[in-house]
Amino acid sequence: VAGRRNAATMSGYLRAESTVPLLLAAFNDQSDPQTRWLAVEAVGKIGDRGILAGVPAKRREKPAVIALDPAVVAAVEEKLKDPSPDVRMFAVSALGKIGGPGSVPALVALARPSGQALVQPSLKKNVVRSLGKIGGKEASEAVRTFLSDPDPNLRALAAETLAALKDSGAVPVLKPLLADPSPAVRSAAAFALGELGGKDD
Repeated sequence: VAGRRNAATMSGYLRAESTVPLLLAAFNDQSDPQTRWLAVEAVGKIGDRGILAGVPAKRREKPAVIALDPAVVAAVEEKLKDPSPDVRMFAVSALGKIGGPGSVPALVALARPSGQALVQPSLKKNVVRSLGKIGGKEASEAVRTFLSDPDPNLRALAAETLAALKDSGAVPVLKPLLADPSPAVRSAAAFALGELGGKDD
């Protein structure tokens, strides 16, 4: 078990694209949830769009982005259904790094399940962060839905994320939050409206 865990960890650290097939096989290691989440985390690191964003191009020894096969992204999306909460959490984070618009529905479904299933606040926050990293119209629209979440911390995070996404279309749904009962939400909404040019409209 220790060997499999170490192999997954090193694959992510080295961004070893050649190890992706082995990591995908580790996704199904039913004997050890930690091996599964380490493998998911490693795939996210290997395909991370922003991992070298702050490194000057001339100093990069590896490409800033390793284009992963869509089937790999789909395999990570499947881990959103893993019985282990840790695996699900790392799958959310990985999709923020390698996912695209097609990953948005799966992320939203995890954070907003049908029925009466309860979702950890930390998981929902991670979903919003990953949506912010994916970006685009689909992700922005999904983030807007969290502005009405019962958790004030999540409402505030959603407002801040919309500001980071430069989603000017969110101005009408942000304005009511200026009267939110939570000071943190009011502050986040004011910041977002200021960033998006809608505070004084």
